[in-house]
Amino acid sequence: YFVVYHFTLASADEGYYALDALRWGRFGIPIADYSSRAPMLLWLIRVSVGMFGPSLFTFRLPIMLISSASAGFLFLLGSRLFSRKVGVVAGLLYAANPYILWNGQQIKTETLLILFVIVSALFLVEGFKKKRWYFFILSGLTFFRAIIGFSQVLKTFSS
Repeated sequence: YFVVYHFTLASADEGYYALDALRWGRFGIPIADYSSRAPMLLWLIRVSVGMFGPSLFTFRLPIMLISSASAGFLFLLGSRLFSRKVGVVAGLLYAANPYILWNGQQIKTETLLILFVIVSALFLVEGFKKKRWYFFILSGLTFFRAIIGFSQVLKTFSS
């Protein structure tokens, strides 16, 4: 992911997340509209900035780690469903996808959504393979977390 790393914020959303992470650390009031943004992402950015100081790299570090973790969990999912070879191919295709390379280094909530959906699917597969009920609960909770991160989805269902 470091190959395509840019040295400027690419959109206003990135600026809002960066500014809110700094404001939140000083107990300020966030300026972003969280009806369309995931607060969990802001918290992760704030932890990164708190640990390493404010810089463009530390603002984007959580996204890069989440995107890399998604490739790893996709490998596990492919391995559990089919074979290790399929898991390796799935993880590599995911990691080499230009869309993922671009979005995997920008502050966007979609990256977090993708991670939670993949982990939810992994728990679901584990539940069917091991016949343990708690994997189904974990799958549902993880999928719910993916959906709740996109609160505009909840607005659609509540209307």
